[in-house]
Amino acid sequence: MRSRSAVLLIAACFCYIALQSTFNFASVVQVQKPRVAYIAVVDVNVKEGQEDEFLEASLKNARASTGEDLNQRFDVLQQRDDPSSFALVEIYRNANGPADHKETEHYLTWRESVAEMMETPRSASQWETIFPGKASDYRPSAVILERSQGAADVDVTHVFVSVKPGREEEFKKATRENAMQSVKEWGNLRFDVLENVEVPTEFLLIEVYRTAADAAQHKETKHYLEWRSTVEDMMAKPRSAKKYVTHFPSVPAAWKVAPTVY
Repeated sequence: MRSRSAVLLIAACFCYIALQSTFNFASVVQVQKPRVAYIAVVDVNVKEGQEDEFLEASLKNARASTGEDLNQRFDVLQQRDDPSSFALVEIYRNANGPADHKETEHYLTWRESVAEMMETPRSASQWETIFPGKASDYRPSAVILERSQGAADVDVTHVFVSVKPGREEEFKKATRENAMQSVKEWGNLRFDVLENVEVPTEFLLIEVYRTAADAAQHKETKHYLEWRSTVEDMMAKPRSAKKYVTHFPSVPAAWKVAPTVY
């Protein structure tokens, strides 16, 4: 009798282990699910007085990076109210893009040249696109990405949103609809909706308008007011925003959303 009980106990242990292995494998598969686009936002705090040197090095890296086969965008932004803070928005078509980028000579040169300029170690967050729906929609339709006069005179805002757990799908639906209407505004250049890969309740809205007046006008539109009312109860905390000077691309047309998005 004891022997039979021992056999049953051992069998039960094997079943438990098998179930745990299946669960863990399923979790790994879920985490490794291919993304539509591979988007990284790299935040950099530069030592005071070294902003121009950092910008020069980063522009060289950005120009070369946009020539990589898998690159879709490489934005170089400087925070308006904190000039020592920069954001690099790097968008690739698939997982090979970021990995290949870090093996390029221009990236390695950039990394070495700016290492001593950092006030704190740079940080990167990973994002998936909700709108537009394809990685190719991020590629600038303009051939020329820079102008000799320097930074582009466009209004770029990053809006950070934390949503209550369980409300993510509702938020994505409402925000996608708002974005689809927003890109039709005359003064809008693009309206990207991103979801944090590691924290699905965190979202980033990248709103680009021709002028600050156009951005203000957006907040008077019917679709924005409906969106604001719809998502108000979904917010885990009040949303926050950062405004940027756009160093690259520096041609307004290069920020324009792809015609296929309309």
